[in-house]
Amino acid sequence: MKGFIAVLLLLVVVAWGQEADYDDSDVLKLNAANFDATIQKDFVLVKFFAPWCGHCKHLAPEFAKAATIMKNDDPAPILAEVDCTVESELASRFQVQGYPTLKIFRNGQETPYNGPREADGIVRFVRSQAGPAAKLLATAEAFDALVAKKDDVTVMGFFSTEESKLNFMKVANTMREDFRFALVTDAELINQKNAGKEGIVLIRPFEGEEPRVEFTGDVTDATAVKQWVQTASLPVVGILKATTEKRYNLSPLPKFVVFTKVDEVRDVSTIKYYTNRLRRVAAQATAAGHPMLFCLADKSNSLFTQLTFEAESTTPRMAIVTEPFKFKADKDFTVENANAFVESYFAGTAEKFMKSQPIPETNDGPVKVVVARSFDEEVVNNDQDVFIKFYAPWCGHCKHLAPIYEQLAEKMKAHKTLKIVEYDASDNEVPPHYSVQGFPTLYLAKANDKGHPIAYDGEREVDAMEKWLREHVANPLDTEQPQAEEKKEKKEKDKKDKKEKKKEKKEKKEKDKKEKKEKQAEL
Repeated sequence: MKGFIAVLLLLVVVAWGQEADYDDSDVLKLNAANFDATIQKDFVLVKFFAPWCGHCKHLAPEFAKAATIMKNDDPAPILAEVDCTVESELASRFQVQGYPTLKIFRNGQETPYNGPREADGIVRFVRSQAGPAAKLLATAEAFDALVAKKDDVTVMGFFSTEESKLNFMKVANTMREDFRFALVTDAELINQKNAGKEGIVLIRPFEGEEPRVEFTGDVTDATAVKQWVQTASLPVVGILKATTEKRYNLSPLPKFVVFTKVDEVRDVSTIKYYTNRLRRVAAQATAAGHPMLFCLADKSNSLFTQLTFEAESTTPRMAIVTEPFKFKADKDFTVENANAFVESYFAGTAEKFMKSQPIPETNDGPVKVVVARSFDEEVVNNDQDVFIKFYAPWCGHCKHLAPIYEQLAEKMKAHKTLKIVEYDASDNEVPPHYSVQGFPTLYLAKANDKGHPIAYDGEREVDAMEKWLREHVANPLDTEQPQAEEKKEKKEKDKKDKKEKKKEKKEKKEKDKKEKKEKQAEL
């Protein structure tokens, strides 16, 4: 036992050493003396932290790495930190409620940081936010230096008139968090770098693919430009991972995903093997007029689990992911199987994947049990108002709510236009139009608007929920109908009880008569 504890302590020390082993010299240390002057700069990302916080320890090396990557940018953003256990007044002044808290300051103006918390993501986000939305390239050297960067795509605008520049900058401002924009306005430079043509060109660093793609639509149509950027910024075959997931999700196109082992450092050959085969599938889809994205994903990706693929599977599996539906292939990935899967999707014959428990054989309780496979029937395709509890069996708050929710259902059961249901969201796919970020989550699907459910965020008590339901349901919950139903039920119950008593009385009389006869026979 002592040996086990010693090994465990050693592992903790090693883990701590690995986490602490980083250089944060490029992160500016802020205090009460230098804080106000620093945040007056063009762009400052400040991390408010506490040394004892586990999340802060995890973020620290990523934050430091991001600072080092960007220290030579032009202009270079400032990444800084405040130790809130020392600078408590600064923490109080900026209402720091938890650690770590990140805030962006531009010329003294504060905004929350909502970006990633790993180095590459921080770099991409900060570069998109620091300075103008599109970097002005005034010389051929500046242009060539930016094009030489192979870390990401660049959306390049070639415009000489103020109106066209303004239109381009509007698009750049709305997409700056996710894409890098640059602008060339000098007529001579436009001649030199884009053959004198004004317009938008996407500079792409993807190996084996077209390095420049030109937008051929109306440059004043911001929506069209955005949609083009979202699709053209992705390679024919890419890798779906943490740093690219948001960009893939921005595109309106369906994603064809092959799940296999993806190791970009130690096993590049496997990536090349499947990339080449996926390109053949993509070429056939393009020839058939089927717009689609193609990508590889490691089996550790959450989609692999969501699609209930076998964790021990050693063969590549495939799926098509759209919003809000998923399609799971029942065959392993081969070029032939993939082509057939793509055709079935566009033909409308591919079966939608649905993570679902079995439909219950009996469902007579006051709270109806709904699963993914019965959701449309029980919730959507009827003219009832439906109050839904999304829960997880292991959730303590859900266990506390369960008897209260059942009391509500019992109290409201006479209202035939209202259905009270529960949905195990840990074992059933959350349906479209519902956002379940925690448990329990309550929604009302109104009879006249099932596509826009209303979230309930009031008190979890019977009276409060009943009052809210009466105010929000499409079908009024009057009191006369339930009373009439109750009277009817009571009358039927009384009639049944009377009949039972009469039957019992008759049976007793016959029994007594029989016993009397038996006694007389014995005498």
